[in-house]
Amino acid sequence: MRYSIECAGTDGESFDDEIVEGPFERTADHPYDGAEVWRTDAVLPPGPCVIQVRAFGPDNEILCTMNEGFSVAADAQKKVNLVLICDLGIQVPN
Repeated sequence: MRYSIECAGTDGESFDDEIVEGPFERTADHPYDGAEVWRTDAVLPPGPCVIQVRAFGPDNEILCTMNEGFSVAADAQKKVNLVLICDLGIQVPN
């Protein structure tokens, strides 16, 4: 799993050239359903941001993606919880 975050500053200053990218760190399994729990930390400018999350298969192909918007306040921490569900169903020939 990897992510990219793009933000625009509150004063109209664009941070497009400072897109944050990187991997997630697997931290645990969800206590209720056993789903994997991943996390990452990033320093972002205040203002609106969009995160894109990508999950990859064993051959490095993208299995699924999601985009989520959020806003960062000045001098504050922001926690964004995302749920990425990949449908990896296979079709059986008739």
